[in-house]
Amino acid sequence: MRLKPQKNISRDPVCNRPEGAEALADFHARVAAAYEDMQQGYAGRHVLVVAHAGVIRMVICHALGLPPEQAYRINVGSAGMARIRIENKAGQRFDSLMWLSKGG
Repeated sequence: MRLKPQKNISRDPVCNRPEGAEALADFHARVAAAYEDMQQGYAGRHVLVVAHAGVIRMVICHALGLPPEQAYRINVGSAGMARIRIENKAGQRFDSLMWLSKGG
């Protein structure tokens, strides 16, 4: 007896998105735009953002320059936290992931 392969969003989020879900590229673009807006509006300040794991994954991908297709390789657990630092030096911006907790 052969089992049908299950759809697995973490292995291929482009082809295996849930029915009716936003396209991954659109989701990434929407989150990246909000991240950039916040960076501009709160430059030089500490900001706390509370969001779902998918949003956290997209922010990390954007900040690190990773393609959104790799987002589900990032394990963001329930009540997980991430810290991103944005540094501006000599007209250059550098975003770095300082830490990512495993959650609870």
